[in-house]
Amino acid sequence: MPNWEAIRRTRVIDDERRQQFMEEGAHFESDYFLTLTYLPPPEVEEKAKGWLFEGRGAYSSAKTAAQHLDRFRLKVDMFENVFGQLFQTERLRRITVGDDYGGKHIHDRLLRYVRRCISGVDHPFALPEIPCYLNEILACEDFYGGMEPRIGRKHIRVVCARGTSR
Repeated sequence: MPNWEAIRRTRVIDDERRQQFMEEGAHFESDYFLTLTYLPPPEVEEKAKGWLFEGRGAYSSAKTAAQHLDRFRLKVDMFENVFGQLFQTERLRRITVGDDYGGKHIHDRLLRYVRRCISGVDHPFALPEIPCYLNEILACEDFYGGMEPRIGRKHIRVVCARGTSR
């Protein structure tokens, strides 16, 4: 025989949760980022070091590096095509936005993401009109290294999953 009182209480709890969730600002949204990076093969890295420090083999190293970079780009495109079939994906690129006064500004969504990863600060990242080093524009607070690195008063914890595909 069903316990009608328990069923009624459960339904009331579900209705309250549903009502709380439907209220604006009562729930959270998450953003997920997947970053693909390029790590040159060790033999190419050694050739590049030789070229940088000793000045030899410039043409062959540049040609090999370009081939590896083209291969990486091809792999990224393939990954994006497969991954994009499963999830809504979007590359972080530069966008042009207009202000209230008719001016145009370039916002870089990739650098916004990098700054968010570094400092936890998230707001549009307007590229400066005069080029400068990234450390000048990404840093929002002082960095403290050592065994417990932090930026400002925020402690840094890094997680890296590393895999290779050859």
